[in-house]
Amino acid sequence: MSAMITPPPEGDGSRGLLRQFLRFKLVTLLGLALDLTLAYSVRQALGWPLPLCAAIGFAAGAIFNYLAHEYWTFVNRVAGGLSARRFGRYILTVSVTLIIRIALVAAGAMIPFMAGHDLAVLVAAAGISFIVHFLLARSFAFNSKA
Repeated sequence: MSAMITPPPEGDGSRGLLRQFLRFKLVTLLGLALDLTLAYSVRQALGWPLPLCAAIGFAAGAIFNYLAHEYWTFVNRVAGGLSARRFGRYILTVSVTLIIRIALVAAGAMIPFMAGHDLAVLVAAAGISFIVHFLLARSFAFNSKA
């Protein structure tokens, strides 16, 4: 009698990891688009202070991203639908990622050959923090075993 071989769930193995990474990237870009569009629209329509508009956009983007990750990016890693605990963990991962990005920007700005290349510093920090965010989200926020 031969043992039945079942494929690993999506998210396990290198192919599943790549699929999750690409989904994560797409969701993050859509969340960023929502964030910036909403912030700019609120600023233009209501004339509220820019930091408040940025906070509103950031919050909307974070909620969108959580929902998209919960129901699409990491759908096979978690069970039970929406979770206040996972949402809290996701907000924690977003916060840690933001702190890391700010630290990377500050450090990058102090590197002599990067002086005056603000966009390069921002892009490098965003790229590194994106990978950190993916790893934190996958291993902590959307890990049913964590």
